Amino acid sequence: MASIMIGGLHFVLDWRGRVVDKPADQPQWAYLSYPSVLEDEGLFKMWFASWPHDFIYYAQSASLFGQYTWNPSEQAITPGPCDAEVPRQGADPPMCSYKVVRYSPAQFGDPNIWPCPYTTEHKLSVKDSFLTANPCVLKADVGGGQFRYYMWFTGTSNGGGKYNSIFFAESTDGKTWMKKYRQVPNPNGTIGLCAPFIQAQVPERCDARNGYCAGESSVIQLPDRFYHYYTDTTVPEGEFTYRLIRMTGPFTLDGWPSKQVLGLGPYGSWSVRYHVPTGRMVAFSSANEQGLRISVSEPLSSSPDAAYHFADPITVSIADLGVTYPGAPGGLATRIKEGGLLSDRTGWIRGRDSAYFFGYGLESDSTWSIGALQVTLA
Repeated sequence: MASIMIGGLHFVLDWRGRVVDKPADQPQWAYLSYPSVLEDEGLFKMWFASWPHDFIYYAQSASLFGQYTWNPSEQAITPGPCDAEVPRQGADPPMCSYKVVRYSPAQFGDPNIWPCPYTTEHKLSVKDSFLTANPCVLKADVGGGQFRYYMWFTGTSNGGGKYNSIFFAESTDGKTWMKKYRQVPNPNGTIGLCAPFIQAQVPERCDARNGYCAGESSVIQLPDRFYHYYTDTTVPEGEFTYRLIRMTGPFTLDGWPSKQVLGLGPYGSWSVRYHVPTGRMVAFSSANEQGLRISVSEPLSSSPDAAYHFADPITVSIADLGVTYPGAPGGLATRIKEGGLLSDRTGWIRGRDSAYFFGYGLESDSTWSIGALQVTLA
């Protein structure tokens, strides 16, 4: 158990162990990571990336720290559309829609075979036809007693996992998804190309800045806006600069261009949630796989730009957290990957109790599970 103070908030972190594991029949190199977790309809619902190609899966549990069940044959998000596939055209706003295709284990049993052709060219990804990961899911009230799940995720068509962009999908049940792409009109007014939701701000800097580009969304719905935090490695402020765009809708860019978030750089992959009792944003991130970084924003009521200002993060080591990987052979240390803070369907933490879920495993090994920390805020 670990206890820290930052920005006037007291965090108590208690290791609760493994909650999601790979099925017994999956290859040894299978991994699980990048979870996004909501408490919804009496269940704890999780979306995460796993074998074989950073497909995104759905899992659920009736107990917060119980075992989450999932089916590898029921993917939520998979790579696509492929080069030969043409998304259906939308009307208002201009968009392309594409129903997510599921694959049987037999179709992707070979780790050298991908569902879509991919490229290693130096270009910004306009498709997510190679990898899909880093999901962030909310559930919004769309009126008339109806609700819709929204997902923002990282994708690329690059065979090396570089040149990432942020993509968007929606669902009525959280399991079957429709991808939505912005439709960029041609100068002459004809139907244009389908594009990701958010691309790197300065694409020509991608290679000079490690090739990652843009991704790692964390979205919160507040009464006036959707607050969309994400990483962009290409902006003038520096490599792995964290950004925020405030949007009036889940699939709008009316808050563009995004602005730098102070205090959270140069680190990426933060999970940001709104803590109702204190009126602050709370942020968790992996500390180069060696532990966790934790930060909090200024109270949102203090200024219009408070959501852009965070305290310098405090790092908590794996040893202090008490995280251990079962059956670890001698000499291999436990490592922590990206994770997600538990919230309600809008991205809010309404009380003093939450949880942080994250991928964890052993150094020099690609077998990863998802573990959980109980988080108490006071």
